[in-house]
Amino acid sequence: VDEDQVQEDSDPVDPKDAPPDTIDAPSLNFNQIPEQQQGAEHQT
Repeated sequence: VDEDQVQEDSDPVDPKDAPPDTIDAPSLNFNQIPEQQQGAEHQT
């Protein structure tokens, strides 16, 4: 049971299966947030 729990925790927590999806979402949000803020400041 210990091996099953550790494997399940390591499987979903894999830095090769999680970072791509997690970094892809925040990456776009982070790029869109600063871009929109800078654009509005320039327009004002």
